Amino acid sequence: MMSVGEDDVAIFEQLRHQLVVWLRIEAITAGLEITNQSPTQLLELLRQQARMDETRLQVVSTLLNLANQVIKTGLVSVLDYKQALMFHLMHTRRQ
Repeated sequence: MMSVGEDDVAIFEQLRHQLVVWLRIEAITAGLEITNQSPTQLLELLRQQARMDETRLQVVSTLLNLANQVIKTGLVSVLDYKQALMFHLMHTRRQ
C-alpha cells in the first residue's frame, strides 16, 4: 500500500463521478425518481427493475466501493488500480 497522492485521488474521484452519472442516467431511463437518492439507493432501485443486468450492476457496485475506499482511506495499491481497470473495462464494454 502507498499513500494516495492528489493525482490518485483525482483518478478515483473521477471514476466515482462517472459511475454516479451512469447510475442517474440509467435510473431516469427506467423512469425512476432520482432526487435525493444516493448511489447505493440508485443501485438498489435499478436492481428491482427486471430489465437491468445484475452482473453489470454488481460491477458498478464493486467499482463504487473501490473508489470510495481509496478516497476514504487515502491508501491505494497496484492491485486497486488493476481491479479498477478490469472492472471499468467490464462496465464499458459494448453489449
